[in-house]
Amino acid sequence: ITAATDPVAVVALLKDMNASTQLTMLIVGESLMNDGTGMALFELFKGMMEGKDYADGPANIVIYVLKVVFLSPLIGFVVGLVTVFCLRRTNRLQANEKMTQIIITLVASYAAFYFAQYSFKLSGVLSTCAAGLCVAKWGSPLVLDHHMMHTVWEFIEWGYNTVLFMLAGLFFVDRAAANSKPSDYLYVFLVYIFLLVARSVCLIILYPVLNMAGERQISWEDATFMAWSGLRGALGIALGLIVIADHHHMGISEEAANQVFLVIGGTTTLTLMLNATTSRFILQKLGLIGVEDKDKLM
Repeated sequence: ITAATDPVAVVALLKDMNASTQLTMLIVGESLMNDGTGMALFELFKGMMEGKDYADGPANIVIYVLKVVFLSPLIGFVVGLVTVFCLRRTNRLQANEKMTQIIITLVASYAAFYFAQYSFKLSGVLSTCAAGLCVAKWGSPLVLDHHMMHTVWEFIEWGYNTVLFMLAGLFFVDRAAANSKPSDYLYVFLVYIFLLVARSVCLIILYPVLNMAGERQISWEDATFMAWSGLRGALGIALGLIVIADHHHMGISEEAANQVFLVIGGTTTLTLMLNATTSRFILQKLGLIGVEDKDKLM
């Protein structure tokens, strides 16, 4: 669950402060990979606890992982191509065509998730990401009104995030915090510290590899901010709610499920209160403000 990151607040700040476009794309792209792999691993471990066939034995697990890694994006790619075809058919300045295109993208996102997650028992998140990448690559020139498309999708994202965090607050107070022990809050702090350390160590190990790719090298300032920007958010909260809802099928007690959600909710709150609120100050101290024009020129 803690593998999933949510950099929405940081990305909004980067855009407002005219930070590096490359840095923004690295953080957003990494978040997509984190969410996809985190969700897939969550489904695998949840299947193990529930005694599902695909998680029974090493051979089945290897087959499941290979199917998730290769077939999930393939399903999304097919849905994406169909979406691009539909966008091309509606690329006419006629009445309601702009709204039709928005509806097409909405249907495509849910179709990619549903077919992968429920029809083929794979990763809906990876499938939806692949569909989105496909539409962004070939469908972007076919969109009649980019501003309208972005506004609708941003509103949907904001609405669902708001509902999700409201649910998280209700469950946190009613279930997790009401039945918590003082030691549980120590676990919250320890998990938060562990996530920061683990993210920093990963960036240190992969720093030479990252600088072998791309148009230009990543500075140590970029890497430092990436280590600090590992916020937790919507997907982690959603997976924590799944643990509470399905704890009977997973064979764990309600007390343990509440403890899991307390740790996840508390860690998410700490990243939003500490990392998100201090990101502007760190950007200024690292000198990462106002460099977007250089990236655009490149």
